[in-house]
Amino acid sequence: MKKLLAVLMSVVMVLSMQPITGIVTLADGTTNAEVEYISLPITIRDYAADGMLFEWNELGATGDQTIGAPIVQPIVKYTAKAGGDKYNATVYNDCVRYTVTSTGAYITYAVNGSNTRTAMRYAVLKYRTNAASASQPTIGHRWNNGGSNKYVNLPQDGYNQADFKTVIVDLGTGTDTVSHVTIYPRLNSGSYIDIAELSFFSSRTD
Repeated sequence: MKKLLAVLMSVVMVLSMQPITGIVTLADGTTNAEVEYISLPITIRDYAADGMLFEWNELGATGDQTIGAPIVQPIVKYTAKAGGDKYNATVYNDCVRYTVTSTGAYITYAVNGSNTRTAMRYAVLKYRTNAASASQPTIGHRWNNGGSNKYVNLPQDGYNQADFKTVIVDLGTGTDTVSHVTIYPRLNSGSYIDIAELSFFSSRTD
């Protein structure tokens, strides 16, 4: 296969130095005698340093092949409207807007299945707000049908921002089965938070 490719490449090089007729448009005042040939830019690489023009591999391609790591899917992913209270929700193509009616507004996602706190340890939230927080916002797991919970501080990278920001939050571990995840945005009434996506992973390196 290497030798065949070398021969084909040599033919291309020879042809590239020959006059090409029928496809050249001459500028005004230019004669055919002034157009002798067109030089094609060709780069030759001897990958294996063996005199061959190409290094051919079993995959049928030239050069090295890079195989990427598989894409890890989240344990749970939310993009649709959540539950909760003390807000008005509007669904857009790229996000859900929660306009709060009280600083005590909360946004709750119901979790189906039997995922433990450890399996849903890392929350990845893509969001933005149109105002600063009134107090520290929080996010957390809830279990025992919402009767037990553990909240941590929500990073405020996306607060009072025109563009979406993505934050990673460590919600902690445990063997309890998560039934809900709740966000307290802690915004003043009339302000809003846009949530584009909320996903969960078991490892930060996912």
